[in-house]
Amino acid sequence: MKIKITSIALTFLGLMSAWAQHPSLERLVIGEKLPELSLMEMVTHNRGLSNFGSLQGKAIILDFGKTTCVPCIRSLTLIDSLQKEFGNELQFFFVTDESRSVVDRFVNNNLIGKRIEIPIISEDSILRNLFPYLSSPHEVWINKNRVISAFTDHNYINRENVRLLINGDTINWPVKWDFPYDYSKSMVVFNRAHITSFMEPKQWQSTMITESIRGVQPRMGISVDSTNNRVRVFAINKSIIQMYSRLYEKHWLFSLVPSRVMIDSGKSKRYFHSEQFGQKAAWEEKNTYCYEMTFPIGLSKEERSQRIIQQLNWFFGIEVELKTQPMDCWIFKNLNPKKKLELKEKDRKQQANKPGLSLFNLFNTLNSKYGQPPVIDETSANNLYRSFFKIEISSDAMSNLELLKTELQPYGITVDTETRNVEVLVITEK
Repeated sequence: MKIKITSIALTFLGLMSAWAQHPSLERLVIGEKLPELSLMEMVTHNRGLSNFGSLQGKAIILDFGKTTCVPCIRSLTLIDSLQKEFGNELQFFFVTDESRSVVDRFVNNNLIGKRIEIPIISEDSILRNLFPYLSSPHEVWINKNRVISAFTDHNYINRENVRLLINGDTINWPVKWDFPYDYSKSMVVFNRAHITSFMEPKQWQSTMITESIRGVQPRMGISVDSTNNRVRVFAINKSIIQMYSRLYEKHWLFSLVPSRVMIDSGKSKRYFHSEQFGQKAAWEEKNTYCYEMTFPIGLSKEERSQRIIQQLNWFFGIEVELKTQPMDCWIFKNLNPKKKLELKEKDRKQQANKPGLSLFNLFNTLNSKYGQPPVIDETSANNLYRSFFKIEISSDAMSNLELLKTELQPYGITVDTETRNVEVLVITEK
């Protein structure tokens, strides 16, 4: 079956484009009204839309992203279902600066692209100028009166929030406000009103720890100033656990997971996000921090990290240590040790459309739960099997070892509790 792509150049009512009429249009903020604009170029479906003004009585959500952005594409399935449910009161648009030919390939070849019925605005520059962003997905929420109501990421797209927009209710979500930021520049500088460059000491060290900085994308890094023999180590808008993971040379959610974190109070909300704590953006606004510390260039990486850990411990009122200790773990093994769990390359595609989780995703899901015994894979599964073979597991089995064992048996896998020496991050609150 061939998929026909309808491409439309949408024009203004009567005159030229709003951009030509208003070349000074600048970034719009919450509370401002959207000017009348053309939708430029749409593909996949023509719904008779000629401009935003023709959408009277409907709220609008602009979903900015790219066809190469995995979270962007995954969220389109939900957006499509909400569009069908609220189509009389709401209009979604997927907006991308990618070329029309790139979008054409997406709607012709991608499984999600083929199914969705959302207007796509390609080759966009005007909307990106009005609503600049650094990370995608980027959602712009516009109420029925064409007033900008919110800027969020895709995690806020759900039925309840869409209904708030349609009803014209007050929206008070954290603002996804992406500001350009030069990470190469130090946050700590001498006050030139008092200390000139001539007066500046040749050797000095500094430490600064702050709460989150609004509108700046998270990042961690190191910069070396060989001219002045200094090293600057910084973290911008990172959670406590992300900071310590990096300092202990671990990658949070990969080589260090929630199941391998021990907190003496048993309360994890301060340290890392979980669905039970609500929207991630709201949590990040209250639970991410920044630090910047400057050291002599000759100090070793290990010594720098240890000094930063000491300062963070003091600031947060905690003691943090990475150590190996015995723990009860969920150990996954073959039911029949002599039978290997293998998936061949030629059979991989057959698994793509099957329901369920791969072993890799199952282990990640279990390990992402704080308080869950660490999961250790001792099966003989080859990499293809571990990554692509689908296993159907109920939600109840995720927290019930005996039920999980029962549901795994048809796949030749079992799971039991056994003690292993594992590396854990131990947090003691003072």
